[in-house]
Amino acid sequence: MAAQLYRDLATYGPETVPARAAVRAYVVSVVDDEWPQLAQGEASPRTELALYRMFDAIGASRPQDNRDSTIYAEMFAKINELVTLRRDRLIHSNSGMSAILWLVGLAGSILIVAYTATFRPTRTNALLIAGVSLTLGLMFLFILIVDRPYQGDFSVSDSELRELSAKFDMLDRLSGDVPR
Repeated sequence: MAAQLYRDLATYGPETVPARAAVRAYVVSVVDDEWPQLAQGEASPRTELALYRMFDAIGASRPQDNRDSTIYAEMFAKINELVTLRRDRLIHSNSGMSAILWLVGLAGSILIVAYTATFRPTRTNALLIAGVSLTLGLMFLFILIVDRPYQGDFSVSDSELRELSAKFDMLDRLSGDVPR
């Protein structure tokens, strides 16, 4: 969404150079300041400030004709979508399975394994118990991994946001404008 907003700003004209710089600053703040804090479920005040500055910089543009008005409306639709995406990141960073769900899941798993353990101790039943136990264990492992999407080795990656700087540079070269 940030790349689309930047492209709209570049299309709007050279008067949006400060707004493009604000978009860059916001993206850098998301990657450098906020992303590491998402692992603890916290928002970055710097990113919040960068977001407000981006709104102000884009709002400083004044449409001159119908073309500008159309692009201006699209820019605000995209910046509002960026706000929604940020809010979703913050909500997801704090989300997790509640203790009651963990308790119900664990109790249900113990009951299932206990039930299968009541079968006569044959090789087939032992394989059944092992299979059910393994399946439940893998399900709990998966839940643990995805429970906190910004923590651990399997966390959500910020690589797409990190690559935006190169895209912004390309758009600036194509438009002939250089942000300050």
